[in-house]
Amino acid sequence: MYYSKQYRETIEYVRKTLEIDANYYPMLIAMGFAQLSADFAEEAITSWRRVVELAPWWSVGVGLLAATSYQAGDYKQSQEWAGKAAGAHGLGAAIYHAAVGEIDAMFNEL
Repeated sequence: MYYSKQYRETIEYVRKTLEIDANYYPMLIAMGFAQLSADFAEEAITSWRRVVELAPWWSVGVGLLAATSYQAGDYKQSQEWAGKAAGAHGLGAAIYHAAVGEIDAMFNEL
């Protein structure tokens, strides 16, 4: 469904899956991507925030939070998450730098 751009259908499918196990973070990751693709940035931020609570070691989640917050216009929140992503290094920090157009910094993280 997601790859055929049926984002709202994907959200409903994932929502039903999360009724079985609300803490299954891989489904929360999928939910965040579907929500972002459907132009529900605030909902995506909420989903990825939950992922970071459940899997704080996953630096990509922190990078997604920073990048999505930036794109949603919440620059203060974006900077807070970016600091956490930078502390984690690697892909999470690279995602943030790519989203805000800091390409040189992005490559330094990889």
